Amino acid sequence: MTPTTINAIAIIFGLAGSLLMFLNGHVLKPYPGGMFAPDNYEEIVAQIAKDNKHIVRMQRLGMMCLSISFVLQGLALYASS
Repeated sequence: MTPTTINAIAIIFGLAGSLLMFLNGHVLKPYPGGMFAPDNYEEIVAQIAKDNKHIVRMQRLGMMCLSISFVLQGLALYASS
């Protein structure tokens, strides 16, 4: 593979990783609590836990794509010299 091809693949991974990190860049949702918990507390906690797991999974996937992009850029630099 030529360095240009490797760089093109790195751009695709970098763009995908950046989009994943941007679209899932918000903080995790807090759990309800306090003295007056709602009646359906367990349902709310289960939904928030599910949403938080999805956010964390997407952020990790974005970081993985960015890491692959950086490795490919280094590989292209090494291959060009």
